[in-house]
Amino acid sequence: MTSLQEKNRYSLTELVTKLAELDNHLQKFISEHYFNSQSIINLDFINHDQIIPISIKLPDILLIGAITQSPVMLSGSSGSGKTLLAELMASFLFGETGYARKNITPDMNEQDFMDIDFGAIKEGKKLKEAMIADKLFESPCIIIDEANRAPPIIQNRLLQILENNIDLKSKIIHAGKKLSNGEYYHWKILTLNLGTEYAGTSAVDRALKDRVVLDLPIDNFPPTLEDQILMIRGSAVNKNYLEGLTEKELIYELYQNLDLLDLSLEAEALILYFSFLSNCVKSPTGSKYGVIFSPHYCKKEDCYHSRNPPLNDFCPFVFAPSNRVLRRLVSVAKGFTLLKQAKIINHLKKTKNNDEIREFLTNLNFDVSLEDVASIAPIVLNSKISMNMEWVLEKFNGNTFLACKHLVKKVNSQLKLFMRDLLKPLVDEMRGKSLSEKNRGIRNKAIQDDFHLQGLIDYVKKYLIV
Repeated sequence: MTSLQEKNRYSLTELVTKLAELDNHLQKFISEHYFNSQSIINLDFINHDQIIPISIKLPDILLIGAITQSPVMLSGSSGSGKTLLAELMASFLFGETGYARKNITPDMNEQDFMDIDFGAIKEGKKLKEAMIADKLFESPCIIIDEANRAPPIIQNRLLQILENNIDLKSKIIHAGKKLSNGEYYHWKILTLNLGTEYAGTSAVDRALKDRVVLDLPIDNFPPTLEDQILMIRGSAVNKNYLEGLTEKELIYELYQNLDLLDLSLEAEALILYFSFLSNCVKSPTGSKYGVIFSPHYCKKEDCYHSRNPPLNDFCPFVFAPSNRVLRRLVSVAKGFTLLKQAKIINHLKKTKNNDEIREFLTNLNFDVSLEDVASIAPIVLNSKISMNMEWVLEKFNGNTFLACKHLVKKVNSQLKLFMRDLLKPLVDEMRGKSLSEKNRGIRNKAIQDDFHLQGLIDYVKKYLIV
């Protein structure tokens, strides 16, 4: 290991240790004010003979969003606690004055996001030159409440806000806190009520959904019975709960060090497989975008893959997410890896075994695993993959989140098949070894059943064989 690698490892270990303390503090704070302990992601970490259960809940997803500066959308029915959760997280991380909140209304216009520097007007400057961003953009965090009440012109403005490139009459400004590396930190949380019964709402633009990185449909995670009891018995008094503590400096530091984490081979292959989902062996262009694609097209072309497992379970019904979304999935997976390590540290602390903690910190693995990407992927992809709605209605009763979880599970199983049965024989072959008839048969059958695997084979041949 080089001195630079050693220094990076030390920095990440120190950051994860601090993140563990933050997470411990956050869980205690949130549990006193927000009553929903439903798990979104459950996984087990094996430490020697010990199985450590890891539970990722709604506040944890928002913490990952803050660490990676990933915009979060909290959607669901009215009264589900979306705005409360958003304000609690923003207050905890950035302090009472460290975030701004903007309520969206159907009659809003662009001027609601602008201000005028009258001092500049007095100096003789034109109105266009005196345009400045509203003070709400000075905070490192903004909550945009009821985003789907925005008319089309404001949705276009929200696109700029999510990209942190706000155009004020041809003058571009960057919101938030300028960090030591020259980047600006401006974390966005959007809330919206879903359902046709809400008057004054509009359909959310596809481009807007594409720029919201973490999409949390809260109604998929209803409170438990214990949560309901705590809510009923809880105090209705608004307590001064923060006592001046914020965690923003650690959040900035974690964000600026995300590039120190790398994807494992398996994780990179999984991301690559997602990018293949728009490939089509029956299209004249090799892409689902080259034709008017639908399951009826597959049937008309008599496609083997659309009739047989495993591809008939998802290939005719989905398109690949955009490259922008996949890049952001990588970033979020890195944040997930850091938080997972922090939760393991907190679990080990409960056992009060200092030797185990020291050993774990010494051997920390900062590669993003296949499991990490697969775990967080449905939260990122559920509103960003185009799916055939007949399939979603028939198989998942219209629930796109469940459809996306199903898709990720199937893709993950195909990736594991590739890693288990095809990778080693492929590497052996590229290094001059003869393949057995059995291995050749396994490969041919796998590619026949799933043409996406050929793309992974080409990837290994081009980039991984030394």
